[in-house]
Amino acid sequence: MGQQKETNNLNVQTIWEKGVTCFLNEDDKGSILNFEKLLLLIDKKNPKYSAALFYIGHSYRVILKSEGLTSVEADRMFECYTAYLSFPLTIFNVETNKGVEDFLERKKKNRPANNVKKWKDSTD
Repeated sequence: MGQQKETNNLNVQTIWEKGVTCFLNEDDKGSILNFEKLLLLIDKKNPKYSAALFYIGHSYRVILKSEGLTSVEADRMFECYTAYLSFPLTIFNVETNKGVEDFLERKKKNRPANNVKKWKDSTD
């Protein structure tokens, strides 16, 4: 049992590092992929959980500006950012949280209908 937990911790750390590396290298799709995997492996009480939600939301935000998002991807962006904001303590500062809140408010007002194939919005 101890070795399994140790292996899981190593996997979590590896996936976390891959996600952060992708994020820093502006590989938004890689970042989303790794952080989505991470969410399946860690408890919501782990501080990396809320950070992963932020990174997923932010990566989708970048893709919204560059390529556009499908309705499903937009839903996931809103879901992750909203879940991130629900955590009482985050590793980010209050200004970041306010920026996310403002972004969500603006984008929810301007979001097109679900039948739109891709939603591209170059404004932030």
